[in-house]
Amino acid sequence: MSSENLKKSEDRAKETKVQKVLLIIVIVVAIAVAAIVVVSKRDRTTPPDTAKVETEAEVYTPTFMYFVTTKDENYDEYMAVLEEVKSEYEGTVKFDVVDIDEESDAKDRFGDIIALGTPSLIMLNTHNDPCAFMGECVTKEQMTESIARATGNE
Repeated sequence: MSSENLKKSEDRAKETKVQKVLLIIVIVVAIAVAAIVVVSKRDRTTPPDTAKVETEAEVYTPTFMYFVTTKDENYDEYMAVLEEVKSEYEGTVKFDVVDIDEESDAKDRFGDIIALGTPSLIMLNTHNDPCAFMGECVTKEQMTESIARATGNE
C-alpha cells in the first residue's frame, strides 16, 4: 500500500471515530432533554414560597427512572434488588419504574438509553438534571452509586 493510500485510510478512520463520538454526544443530549421534559411535568417536592427570591434554584426529590421488561431472564432478581434499594431510600428518592412492554411510548421517548440494555437507568438530581445514565443496571452497587451521585453523597 502506498503512503498516500495509507494516509487516506488513516484519515477515514479518524473521521469515523469523530462521527462516533459526535453520535454519542447527540444521544446523551437527547436522553437528557427527554428526561427533563418528563420530570418537569411532575410536582415539586416543596410548594413554592412566594417570599423566596426568584433566583433561588428549585429543589426536587431525586428521581430514579428505571426502564424494565418482564422478558429479561433476570427480571425477578433485579426487581428484588430494586425493592431493597427502594426501602433504603424511601422518602428521599422517588422511584419511577417503567415497563417498556406496557408503556410503548417509553420506547419512543427513551429508546436511546433503552438500547444500552434493560434494565436501564436515568437518575435525576435535586435540580432535575440527569446525572447518571446506565444500561443493564442490575446490581445494588450500581443503583446506590447513581443515587449517591444525585444526592451529592458520593
